[in-house]
Amino acid sequence: MIPITSTIHRFNVTLIVVASGFACLIAAGNVEATSNRPPNVLLIMADDVSWECFGCYGAEDYQTPRLDQLASEGVRFNHCYSTPLCTPSRVMLMTGKYNFRNYTHFGYLDPDETTFGHQMQSAGYRTAIAGKWQLNGLYDSLPGYDDTSRPQQAGFHESLCWQVTRAKNAPNGGERFWNPVLERNGQVESSQSNRGRYGPDLLTDFLCDFMERNREQPFFAYYPMVLVHDPFTRTPWTIGDQPLDQANKEPRNPEQKKANFVAMVHYMDHLVGRLVDKIDSLGLSEQTIVIFTADNGTHRKIQSRWRGQTIQGGKGQLKDMGT
Repeated sequence: MIPITSTIHRFNVTLIVVASGFACLIAAGNVEATSNRPPNVLLIMADDVSWECFGCYGAEDYQTPRLDQLASEGVRFNHCYSTPLCTPSRVMLMTGKYNFRNYTHFGYLDPDETTFGHQMQSAGYRTAIAGKWQLNGLYDSLPGYDDTSRPQQAGFHESLCWQVTRAKNAPNGGERFWNPVLERNGQVESSQSNRGRYGPDLLTDFLCDFMERNREQPFFAYYPMVLVHDPFTRTPWTIGDQPLDQANKEPRNPEQKKANFVAMVHYMDHLVGRLVDKIDSLGLSEQTIVIFTADNGTHRKIQSRWRGQTIQGGKGQLKDMGT
């Protein structure tokens, strides 16, 4: 992580698209930073989506106009690697350490680790996280697995997260998409209280509100998205009249799975656009760095057309499609 100091005066606002094997660093304007106001930072990490799914890299099956627009206005990384699974990537990103130094269990962040949240708080930033947490050690009942304040302990003043203390398949748990089970600043929002709502929309709303409330001070917003991880379900644009009780179930038909995945990629792009639009509407475009990255490759049950080739998703594998 490059430290931001008071000696920075002017540089480009950036958006980074990091998908397995390829990345995109996009300069989308100018950022003014003074000794009195360092730049805001919005860091977005998409879940299970790779380079073959972005139009700016040659995708043929997907429409990503908001990311493509930012790419056309800036700089892109074309040689970059991740680990092929989510927890190692997330723990590495949050702590700035290679996994052999601090990775112990799937779905776990050692509470004693210093994160970029802590570092940004120390630098005077207001911090927030919204999205996929899955770092309490739920699946191994590790120390602190039932502690609702773990996001705050990890350096975030505010949080709206999925899978903090409620495991997906537990009696009091649930999915991240329709009727999501979320935890807002340590308070549980049940699937009943969120019935009819789409989790990615709620998470994006939370960050838009956070940025608006903190527009007069430097903020760091971390968005580990729940899109586009399976189950491959319908989005608000494609839900139609499907019953809400069935909305989180992935179809068995491979063609419908792919159609749902394509729609999820499109909606992910839409949500990135919403956040960028919010920054613009707040008059913060000149003061904000936006970074977009992904944790690993696309799920292996998805095939995509890319520059005249068929690409098989490589999540979990040490190939370019996974890393």
